[in-house]
Amino acid sequence: MTLITKMGGPATLLGLLVVFTATACAQGIPVIPDSWATDCVGRMQINLPSNADVAAMPPKDFIKEFEIGSNQPIYLLPSGERAGRSSSDYAGKLLISLALSKSERTKVWVEAAARRARNQIYLNKHGKPFFKGEHIETSRLAWHGADFYTAVLSVGDSAIFWEAEGAAEKQSLRTKRYQTIASGLKTRPPMTSPAEPGVCLPYAFIRDDDDQPFRSIGIVYQLRDHPDITVFLQDRSAEVVSPSSERRPETYTPSYKLNDFWAPFGRDGGSYRSVWFPPGRNIKLAGYEGKAAFVEFTHPDGSVDYGYTVAVRGDPDSKEDRPDLFLYVLRHAALAKAKGIEPVSKEALLKMAETIAASVKRRPVKQ
Repeated sequence: MTLITKMGGPATLLGLLVVFTATACAQGIPVIPDSWATDCVGRMQINLPSNADVAAMPPKDFIKEFEIGSNQPIYLLPSGERAGRSSSDYAGKLLISLALSKSERTKVWVEAAARRARNQIYLNKHGKPFFKGEHIETSRLAWHGADFYTAVLSVGDSAIFWEAEGAAEKQSLRTKRYQTIASGLKTRPPMTSPAEPGVCLPYAFIRDDDDQPFRSIGIVYQLRDHPDITVFLQDRSAEVVSPSSERRPETYTPSYKLNDFWAPFGRDGGSYRSVWFPPGRNIKLAGYEGKAAFVEFTHPDGSVDYGYTVAVRGDPDSKEDRPDLFLYVLRHAALAKAKGIEPVSKEALLKMAETIAASVKRRPVKQ
């Protein structure tokens, strides 16, 4: 039985993760150092070993959304590194930009007004209703039809684009969601965790008193003291199970999601293998049962790095909020070497990753 995978590797690692399990952190739960920074993702809280840069959409890509839209928005770290898997959806599609310059902010409002005008012309042409919503100069612009609601809002140095659409009979609910966003939105500096109910986005926070709106919020961090380390945490409303004729049941499992994450590392001349044997370990993340993997991956140029991943399957039928969770802690040694910094060792990475995982919990709030 091989632990090395390249093309076609998903089935191999998935099989191993399903067949073999062990208990992680057999020596006890790691202690979170008091010096670690605290941040929040969605309704979760996380601790990191140093301050970190946070990914969001570059201004030019954010502005393009008004022109053409995208099914896969581009999120980058301030350093310019791509931040895959990032998301900030809340009660619909929600995008947030990195800090905007004065000229970029002006461009945002020009393009937002142009999109509203295009929507109005189209709906009027087809005899459909169009409603101008709130308009607060360089702060808020909203509009809607019978089956959608769109808004652009300023928050700190960033801007937010929000859009929800669907059946016309749900329009009153979309209106309520917009009102929640508009009244509850406020800036949130990185490495802060508000004590009030709501959801944390990159650079922003939305206060709400209802945990029912759909959310899929995944934030990528790059540690400032360790630029070779990126951390990702996703807090997502538990996926509703589709009929087996549309989607295989095993695709919802933690083992499958771990394997799905690692599979691309085995393409284009790269490879990956589990450092652990057995490779899949049972673990709790934020108090929920999940699966962890610690993996060595080889880049096409032959350089070697390591990564730690955890997946949790939530419960879409639970009366309480039981989300899907995903965590990764990855090392890309070249990013540290480029700055003359010694990369984090394999052993130190694992210890760091397990401590970060132990820190994840539902964010405590005061009503």
